[in-house]
Amino acid sequence: MAKMYASSAEKVRIWRENNPEAHRAHIASRDKDALRAAQKRWRDKNVQRERARASQWAKANPEAVALSASRRRAQHRLATPAWADNLLMRDIYKLASIYREYCFPVEVDHIVPLKSSTVCGLHTQANLQILPSVDNSRKGNHWWPDMPETHT
Repeated sequence: MAKMYASSAEKVRIWRENNPEAHRAHIASRDKDALRAAQKRWRDKNVQRERARASQWAKANPEAVALSASRRRAQHRLATPAWADNLLMRDIYKLASIYREYCFPVEVDHIVPLKSSTVCGLHTQANLQILPSVDNSRKGNHWWPDMPETHT
């Protein structure tokens, strides 16, 4: 009878299952930026798979999704000064929804993020812009002083 050899990926999977503490220690010892970059490359190559995974997680964790949405709404409330023009901001969001109705994938973006490790902006009409979804994802939660203005 011929011997069956496991693939190297299968061997790694088995080792991880049998040595969870050692695997966690190995991951913790890796360069965090390199690890994030590798994870981003994988997600970029496996967009559909990642969407399915995220959707499945959201369905299995509705309380975590609700908590996240609640925190986001609270962050908006806390970052909205009394002098903000709520009607104008509502118009900006409405314009973005009209673009989406006509199949333009856009999002309303805070030019200066509401919550960031370097700077926190306000939820005001002057800090909102409509961006294509891909550009907003690329921008992420970043801002820098010489960032080009891309108001729409």
